Amino acid sequence: MTVRLLVDSTCDLSLQELEDKDIYMVPMNILFDNDEYRDGVDIAREELYERIEKSQINPTTSQPSPEAFYKTYETARDAGVETLFGLFLSSKLSGVMQSAMIAKNLFEQEYDDLEINLNDSLLISAPYSASAYTLSDIINRGANHDEVKNVWDELKQKSYLAAWVNTLKYLRRSGRIGRARAAIGQLINLKPLLGSENGELVSIGKTRTRRKVLIS
Repeated sequence: MTVRLLVDSTCDLSLQELEDKDIYMVPMNILFDNDEYRDGVDIAREELYERIEKSQINPTTSQPSPEAFYKTYETARDAGVETLFGLFLSSKLSGVMQSAMIAKNLFEQEYDDLEINLNDSLLISAPYSASAYTLSDIINRGANHDEVKNVWDELKQKSYLAAWVNTLKYLRRSGRIGRARAAIGQLINLKPLLGSENGELVSIGKTRTRRKVLIS
């Protein structure tokens, strides 16, 4: 049975990596200064970060439409894929999973020769990327759907994000912290530590130096 992995663009794999690993990807939508882009397709991350640095305007994002997922299901079916194993950004942070599910329900009214298994990773950033890498590797070695599911069940029990925010600039610009709080934090060089908990980002502490982050 031909199994393939399906992810969204927050997985942070390049188009070349997706092609090399034979992974299907549905991009998020980015709205920046009245221009709309498909994440990782119409605009590279490096270009996006450069524009953010130079602009006072914050980009906004939205999940892919059900139509985008539907077209991807059709592409996979036409390529002879028999099972799509979907792994997506945490549903606590985005509606990606919802769009994928709507498209699946519509698709299965028309076709019955593609099995679509959708999974809410409850992850973000590096743990999501690492999980996708691992699953794509075992799929490319010939793992069947049940084997992929078993590996994912193990991965999700031990995947966790811990991140150090080096600057408060973008948290302030996005409105996640107030201007006064950001100013005080910058003045005393305070850096927040963020972690993942049940699919959400939470504060797990504060520190002033990289060394303290590494030993905490």
